[in-house]
Amino acid sequence: MKVSSLLVLLFNTASLPSLALPHDCRCTYGEKCWPNAVEFAQLALRISQPFVYPVPPASVCYPPAGVLSGDCATVQLNQFNATWRVQQSGAAQWPNYQAYTLPNGTISACYANTTLGFPCEQGSIPVVGVDAHSTSDIQAAVKFAAKYNLRLVIKNTGQVRISAT
Repeated sequence: MKVSSLLVLLFNTASLPSLALPHDCRCTYGEKCWPNAVEFAQLALRISQPFVYPVPPASVCYPPAGVLSGDCATVQLNQFNATWRVQQSGAAQWPNYQAYTLPNGTISACYANTTLGFPCEQGSIPVVGVDAHSTSDIQAAVKFAAKYNLRLVIKNTGQVRISAT
């Protein structure tokens, strides 16, 4: 019998403020140092599951999905429900953790309350992740993040899978 836990390793998009010198900063999405499609394809060959592309849960409340769709109602109902949030690859423990304040003071986020009039943006939600089902998946993702100097976020759902081997 083999017991494993679902673990998602995410490559984060936002550089969080730190006291590190500029040469110590992590590479973030959109920068020249961000791995290209070929490099991600090489990682894809070393992992057992397809990549995860997290989006903020409230993104279903914005066009083209349509404002107040059935999925939006679910998001609004569960936005503070920890059990529901842990099942969403693009959700942090609390909605405010999903927002990112840029150096100029503006905020990148996706709010479930669409009446605020703000666009839905990625915020601090990573743009790509590895759904790790094995030790080798974890090793490949961590080595990839180290090689390209990427910020690594670990999200463990707490779900345990038991399988016979």
